Amino acid sequence: VLNNDKPTSILPFLHIIENLKATPRTGWLNFNIENPESIASHMYRMSIISMLCTTPSINRD
Repeated sequence: VLNNDKPTSILPFLHIIENLKATPRTGWLNFNIENPESIASHMYRMSIISMLCTTPSINRD
């Protein structure tokens, strides 16, 4: 986490999450699903869905 008191590089984090583009979802692999989606694809879709949800009672955290 970046903060003003202790600046750190965000590059190590970006390198880690870059791997998620090529990492298939484990659940899909466990069920022998052909062409499983990547973790990054799933995260992207879930983030879009959460931004589109306007119901105040939904906890987005």
